[in-house]
Amino acid sequence: MAAKTLIRAVYRLLDGRKVRVLVDSWYMRRIFIESMLARGFDVIGQVRIDTRLYDEPPKRKKGQRGRPRKYGRKYTPKRIAHLKRSMVTLPLYGKEQEVRYRSKVLMAHFLGGRLVRVVWCEFKSESGHWKKAHLLLSTDAILTPEQI
Repeated sequence: MAAKTLIRAVYRLLDGRKVRVLVDSWYMRRIFIESMLARGFDVIGQVRIDTRLYDEPPKRKKGQRGRPRKYGRKYTPKRIAHLKRSMVTLPLYGKEQEVRYRSKVLMAHFLGGRLVRVVWCEFKSESGHWKKAHLLLSTDAILTPEQI
C-alpha cells in the first residue's frame, strides 16, 4: 500500500510527536488505520455513510449470566436523526462555509469495536441548498467535531 510506504519513509522524521493522519476515504480501511494506530498516529477521514456504528454495551450487573455483550445498540438513521444538530461557520477550502453536523463517540464495527468520534456533516452549497451528508471518523475521540 502506497500510503503505508510513505508513512514508513517519514516515520523516523516525526520522532514521537503527536501526529494526526488525514486521509482520503479510499484509505479508511481497517488494515491502514490499525497500522497507523500501531505507530501512535491518530487517523481522520471520511467513511461510508452506512458504516456500522454502535453504542457502548451496557455495564454488566452483578451475578449476570452469559457472555458479556461486545456492542450496544446499533446506530440507525432514525437514531442519528434524534441527535442534536449543530450549525457553525468554518474556514474550509479557502472560504467561510456553513456546516451543520451531528456528532457522537461510538464503537466502529470495522475497527473491532474501537471507540471513535463520528461526525455526520452537511455543507451548504453556493445556491443555498444543503448537500448530502458525509460521515467523518476520528480515532482520537477527544477531538471536537469542529476540529475534525
